[in-house]
Amino acid sequence: MNGRVIQGGKGSMPDAGNHVPFIARWPGTIKAGQTTRAIANFSDILPTIAEVGGAKVKHKIDGVSFLGHLKGGKPSREVSYSWYARNGGPQGKEFARTADWKLYSDGKLFNVYEDVLEKNPVSPGELDTKTRTIRAKLQKELDRMKGTRTQFDLSKYKQTTANQTKAITSPEAVVCEGKYAGHLQGVCRGSNGNFFWSFTRALVKTDPKGKVMKKIVVPNHHGDICFAAGKIYCAVNFGAFNDPKGNSDNWVYVYSSKDLSLLSKHEVQQVKHGAGGIAVKNGRFLVVGGLPEGVPENYVYEYDSQFNFKKRHVIQSGWTRLGIQNAAFAQGHWWFGCYGSVLLKTTPDFQVVGKYNFNCGYGVLRGPNNKSLYCADGTTGKEGSDGKIKAVQVSMFEKLIIKDNE
Repeated sequence: MNGRVIQGGKGSMPDAGNHVPFIARWPGTIKAGQTTRAIANFSDILPTIAEVGGAKVKHKIDGVSFLGHLKGGKPSREVSYSWYARNGGPQGKEFARTADWKLYSDGKLFNVYEDVLEKNPVSPGELDTKTRTIRAKLQKELDRMKGTRTQFDLSKYKQTTANQTKAITSPEAVVCEGKYAGHLQGVCRGSNGNFFWSFTRALVKTDPKGKVMKKIVVPNHHGDICFAAGKIYCAVNFGAFNDPKGNSDNWVYVYSSKDLSLLSKHEVQQVKHGAGGIAVKNGRFLVVGGLPEGVPENYVYEYDSQFNFKKRHVIQSGWTRLGIQNAAFAQGHWWFGCYGSVLLKTTPDFQVVGKYNFNCGYGVLRGPNNKSLYCADGTTGKEGSDGKIKAVQVSMFEKLIIKDNE
């Protein structure tokens, strides 16, 4: 700051704690490479954006647009006022400032351009005519803002939790209530903590403890699922799996996470050997699936939010039996559960960084904390199939590394 290295002090009153740079870029409108010592505050953001968009702010506000200054005109604000309490409450500190001078409500005045750390207040006797005028402007702003803050005594109000978000329970293990046709294909979790379980011919919604809230029968063959923006996305194949000639019929079915009603269907026929797994990150959907025996790599099919096909990615994973069953993004990596006992870990751009001897073929999803994954399992009997998930520490996988050259 002013050519000196200043230790930060977030939340404190000197400039090291509350004066930060503002960067604007608008090619063709704002000249590149400019700097200015003009000041602005948060109240100025709204009118500036409104002016950029050609909108008018019809109600009275404190802020003033600084768009003209960004375009090369004069600064729009000469004085800025601030009141702050570090941990809330009615007792705070306040000041008014220009680019160079800062006056606190206790009368202390600082030349913040020369005295960044505010160690040496300037006494009234040291002021010349110009700085006395500046001080008067700052005092006028402090007087204008006096008594404008509404004080609330929250102890007078009845506390309610009606509109408060309940803490999401993240158990170490969950068993899905009931048995269902086919076998477990994948599990995902909604934003409120409920789990969604995809079986070959059933879709089930449970609470965080595994108690059924809703279940529906679905056409054969539903696969892995993922959650995004209040919807459940399921990879579906009505054709063959793992056929060298293809002969699959691939879709993504979209269900409401509220009542499991079917909302839409999208063809994803690029997944040649059968859509089995699906995952989402930043509005980008990835569909994975089966492969014929002996293929020494895996494929990931990328779609946008409307399921327009974007690209096929190749994972240099070595052979995994019949491709990939499910997928999830967690701890900054993609995780792919394969048939048999292979779990793949890749970077966001699908470079393999781990291949483990661990069975996640029935589902993998983000775990209860940032050091674990939920891994799914299930058994099939005469009455149908069950499903369960268990938290597994990611560090454990490093003891189960598969080395393809051995």
